[in-house]
Amino acid sequence: MDWRNAIIGVVVAIVISFIPIIGGLGVIIGSLVAVYLSKSKTVPDALKLGIIVGLIVGIIGGIILGLLLGMLGTAFIGGELGAAIGVAAAVIAIIIGIIFGIIGGIIGYAVVGGKKTAK
Repeated sequence: MDWRNAIIGVVVAIVISFIPIIGGLGVIIGSLVAVYLSKSKTVPDALKLGIIVGLIVGIIGGIILGLLLGMLGTAFIGGELGAAIGVAAAVIAIIIGIIFGIIGGIIGYAVVGGKKTAK
C-alpha cells in the first residue's frame, strides 16, 4: 500500500471538512481520492485504504471534537460528566470516520472499476 495516497486522501478530507455545505462528505471524498490515486484493483485493497483514511481523519476529528466538547462540557456541566461527554464524542467521531472511510473506499473502487492492467 502506498502511504502517500492515504496522506493525500487525509489532507483532502480535512480540507473538504471545512467547507460548510459539503463538509460532512469530507471523509468519503478523501477516501475516494486515495483509492482513485492508488488505482486499487481489488475490493480488499480499496476497503483497506478507505479504512486507513477514515481512521486517521476520524482520530484527528475525534481529538478536536473531544477537546472542544470536553472543555464545553466541563465549563457548563462540570467535572467528570463533562469530560465523559468529550471522550464519548471522540469515540463516536472515530467510528463515524471509519464507516465513512469504508463508504469512500467502496465508491473509489467502483470509480476505478477493478480492471486488471497489463504489467
